[in-house]
Amino acid sequence: MARPIVVTGARGIVGSHVVTRLLEAGQVVWALSRNPSGDEPTSGVQVIQGDLDEPSTLLAALEGAGALVLVARPDTAEEVVAIAEQAGIEQVVVISSAAVTAGYDTTWHLPVERAVRASSMAWSIVRPGEFAINSLWIWGPSIRQRRRVVEPFPDQVGSPVHERDLPTSSSRISSMLAGETASIPSSDPIGSASGNRLRPSPPR
Repeated sequence: MARPIVVTGARGIVGSHVVTRLLEAGQVVWALSRNPSGDEPTSGVQVIQGDLDEPSTLLAALEGAGALVLVARPDTAEEVVAIAEQAGIEQVVVISSAAVTAGYDTTWHLPVERAVRASSMAWSIVRPGEFAINSLWIWGPSIRQRRRVVEPFPDQVGSPVHERDLPTSSSRISSMLAGETASIPSSDPIGSASGNRLRPSPPR
């Protein structure tokens, strides 16, 4: 039987989709939580206690697992990675950001990537761009009320990624090549998904 895959941020916007895809693929999933008693259990998922902000809590949590889907903080990344190695984790998939590729992110996701790259574990890095849900939060009210996108910079080019599309890469843990860094392509335009032709409008 395959060793479990530990997912950090399993209740988050991205992590919840990762968990779903892994379960659909027949994987054994452990969800890391700093407060398991306060989490609603997901069918088929074992919740384990551990806190990325307190790496000393992770050793017992990770023992027995084979892979880790990691969204980490830069200030504890090196310690988290060292403990994952000590616990016997063999492969790590890092959820990073396309801002690293563009050179804009040198202090948040990049240090996590560097810590994982320097480890002895097999690693893969997923770098999504802007999440589509950001547009939903920003544009949703004006679309619902006036069928109009209110955007202060209508000429800017964006390539949002739907959160559901990210696990297509993240859940390929067993097949992703060691050392692979994957950029995630954009999803279908909002207008196509909604069946409407939406026009940008400057804010009023």
